[in-house]
Amino acid sequence: MGERVTTAAPEPTATSRAPGIAFILKKALISALVALVLFSLMIGIRTEAGPSGQLIYWTRFGDLATMVAAVFGGSIVIELLRQWWGPVGTIRVVPPSVQSALAVARRAGSLRCS
Repeated sequence: MGERVTTAAPEPTATSRAPGIAFILKKALISALVALVLFSLMIGIRTEAGPSGQLIYWTRFGDLATMVAAVFGGSIVIELLRQWWGPVGTIRVVPPSVQSALAVARRAGSLRCS
């Protein structure tokens, strides 16, 4: 019969699962754009009744820019903290008493649906 040829398995390369700086900046930019769209009318424009009873408005783009910058910076900080802490499972975060109560509620819900 034929000979068996065995080769050594290649050594696993150390790949980092941490997202790169491009991913973090892209996610922060998307968060900032969403904040800009949501806050533009709520914070960017202020309306009040004028002295003659007419509705007047003025812009507060400085406040809007501050909020968008805070969202951008906060998103970067959150992503860096996620990298530093690593994946957080519910086992470490949720207390055992709450986990058991949730398990009982899940079983009760599945029995009622059956």
